[in-house]
Amino acid sequence: MSNIGPVPSGEIALYEAPDGQIRLDVRLEQETVWLSQAQMAELFGRERSVITKHLRNVFAKGELAAEGTSAKLAQVQTEGGRTVTREVDHYSLDGNKRIGSLLFLEYLRLNGALLRSDSKPRFADNALVALALLVAESDARHKLLMTRVILNLLGDDGA
Repeated sequence: MSNIGPVPSGEIALYEAPDGQIRLDVRLEQETVWLSQAQMAELFGRERSVITKHLRNVFAKGELAAEGTSAKLAQVQTEGGRTVTREVDHYSLDGNKRIGSLLFLEYLRLNGALLRSDSKPRFADNALVALALLVAESDARHKLLMTRVILNLLGDDGA
């Protein structure tokens, strides 16, 4: 794992589900989302041990290389009334664009963006699969075009 420490140019984004049950602070840097194991566990509703096991398997099988997709990032925490800075392992989700595209779809689902105003699905399941694959296989240079396509699809309520 690399140790990139605190990065002044990185942004912190806050995502919160409409019902307030999921709140996630993520580090955005160079168009990459960095999450800790605890954040992934919260996002997917799994125990941290499950995430740890999955990550070990991914790296052991060579599906992803640890270098470039994991880093120790400084994280400020409050412990016993005092503020401490600890290095916490974070993992890049643009290291695997398929994971990133599926996380994007999960974010849309959690925030009700996949349903029309009449509560009917905005897309058929096979259309969601096609959208996820389109995003996953698209060239990073076409990010603006992909963003426009998705926003146009989401903007057409049809109700």
